[in-house]
Amino acid sequence: MLARLLGRTTSSLAATLARPRVTAGTADAVVALYLSLTPQPRRRSRAATVTDRLGWPAGDSDDTDDLTGDEDLAGDEDLAGDEDLAGDEDLAGGDVTVDEIAVERAMAGEPVTLTLVEQLEAVRRLHARGLSDRRIALLLRTSARTVSRRKTATA
Repeated sequence: MLARLLGRTTSSLAATLARPRVTAGTADAVVALYLSLTPQPRRRSRAATVTDRLGWPAGDSDDTDDLTGDEDLAGDEDLAGDEDLAGDEDLAGGDVTVDEIAVERAMAGEPVTLTLVEQLEAVRRLHARGLSDRRIALLLRTSARTVSRRKTATA
């Protein structure tokens, strides 16, 4: 079944598995297949994340709450330094925290949601390791064009 999903014959895949190394194309195809078969985590809404961090009970999906935009969070000192809620103004020189564990997990190809600053850091590190934009994009679950823009931003 894996051979068919990779667009190869069973004997070709068996021969590849017996070799000590594979080509970059084969490695990219395997990574892409792995990512397509890995369940993606459900992305939580900003309101749900904030209510969890504040320890508030979860509401019904029919309820509306006051946490619909960033302006509602601007005056809340408990959330002021939260990197998940940080805006682009923090990139201009504010204190921005990078979740090292999230960056490492993303670099390993695990499905995690990164902030912009964490994406920039992951791209910088993977580029320093010599990975191609396409390979970085596969690991971070984004496009090669986005990786290219992130590399330009960190240069």
